[in-house]
Amino acid sequence: MKDRVILGGRAGEPLAKEVRRILLADGKAEVSRFRDGEVSVQLDLGDQGNVRGKDVFIINPTHMPHDNIFDLLMLTDAVRRSLPYRITLVVPYLAYNRQDRKTAPRTPISAAVMMKLLANSGADGILLLDVHSEATLGMLDPLKVDHLYGSTLAVPHFRSILKDPFVIAAPDHGAAGRARSYAKRLGQPEDWVIFDKVRTRPGETDRVTLIGDVAGKDVLLVDDMIDSGGTMMKDAIAAKANGARRVLAYATHGILSEGAVKKFDECKALDGLTITDSISHAPRFLRTRRLKIDVLPIAPLVARAIHNIHSETSISKLLD
Repeated sequence: MKDRVILGGRAGEPLAKEVRRILLADGKAEVSRFRDGEVSVQLDLGDQGNVRGKDVFIINPTHMPHDNIFDLLMLTDAVRRSLPYRITLVVPYLAYNRQDRKTAPRTPISAAVMMKLLANSGADGILLLDVHSEATLGMLDPLKVDHLYGSTLAVPHFRSILKDPFVIAAPDHGAAGRARSYAKRLGQPEDWVIFDKVRTRPGETDRVTLIGDVAGKDVLLVDDMIDSGGTMMKDAIAAKANGARRVLAYATHGILSEGAVKKFDECKALDGLTITDSISHAPRFLRTRRLKIDVLPIAPLVARAIHNIHSETSISKLLD
């Protein structure tokens, strides 16, 4: 079997380091910036010497996007020019994927632009986690695409903390399929609710209407990402106004921009927040006074997926 090498960009190195520890693998890259912001990459494999003929995995989430997309592309090119056996991109959070359609005249389909960049990067495959729009994955041809789900981590976590009776909730219509899937996995296939929202502009919600019954129940709001958190907080307030006993929120990707952590902490209607570390935040960034924020580590799941890709075995057993 070919030797495997696991590299990380600046955003991906904490995860890459943990995956290397789990898999007893090697790999290191020096990624820095020139003064004008250009990316500088140097592979540093120590005693390994080079990546020639090796199975290389490059880990880098693309948050913040403009820096980390270029880290990923330049790392890929550096590896490609070193004649590896195979290159697999590992992108735990894929930026621009929520912009998967034209919402107004004279606007781009940004997800398509992002997919073209990755498809033409020189890699052979890509491993993703809970993309916003699975329909866009076909744009990654000719890359071989593997897709993991946050439910693999979240479902066991919530089985241990949800109290009967409980209901799974979609924060909006776009998350209905995800809520239905979580409800089925948590043993409530016929009992889930939707919060219908009217948005005045992107990221801001004007009005929330509840479709379903939450009275006297724990409510778990599930989504793929939390950005500013406005939708989740207004949904939590609406749930409590309709008699919910406890409101918990989960999203695989905790972007948490615009002071979202502070706002969540001040939202008395929300009783708990869970994210994964697909986007790495410093502990002080997630520090709160009232609200408990649980962070589920993705390294064990990513390491298992990399092991299976490397050994050319199925990853379907990793899907919840």
